[in-house]
Amino acid sequence: MSFQDVRTNTPTVDGSAISALLDPSQSAEDRLSAAKTLNLALTTRYRVIAQPSSTTTATAGLSTVVATVAGAVRATILLSTDAASAPRAGIGIAASPADLVRSWSSALTALRLTSDHEPVLYGDDLGSLLLLAEISPAGAPENCDLQSLGVVIRETPRILPMLDTLAASDSLRAAAASLGFHHSTVQSRAEELNGKLGFDVRTSRGRTRLSVALALYRLETTRFD
Repeated sequence: MSFQDVRTNTPTVDGSAISALLDPSQSAEDRLSAAKTLNLALTTRYRVIAQPSSTTTATAGLSTVVATVAGAVRATILLSTDAASAPRAGIGIAASPADLVRSWSSALTALRLTSDHEPVLYGDDLGSLLLLAEISPAGAPENCDLQSLGVVIRETPRILPMLDTLAASDSLRAAAASLGFHHSTVQSRAEELNGKLGFDVRTSRGRTRLSVALALYRLETTRFD
């Protein structure tokens, strides 16, 4: 990501200090200096909230816009105990100012994994899914599940809500209830998807593969420009 083009939503806040604080390429000393510039208490825990820069109801706090691999994203620093109200956001793990770079990384990954099904995600809840963001863009498309999923979505763009529901449900009957469809309709669609995806979305392993493929797809395609 780039920390070159930043804008702060508070005139008195030094956007460059926020950028330095969240930039992993900066030294620990430089990040500590930035925290002091921003008057952050070094023993207090904060969270970074990542939101699309176009969000009109941006969360209040120390904030700046960062150019990332997913486009322009607003990074906002809040006390870890403060509530973050946002229509779409990734909420980073709690950390001291010296470690807010990790909170920012988890917030950005969480934002990239959001969807209409889950518009707000917490980094704390993602666990090993946070590691998916470390997969190189060049390597991820070689994943056969991701390739198959991409074909399905290109053929039927409106299928994403159904895929999200199938991945999150314990059974086809539960998925049908969530979607408001008859069970036989979802059963028929699942059988069709099995052939296209190359695995059975009705099984626990198949739903796991679908969940991971959806996460990879969003990390590869989600943009906030």
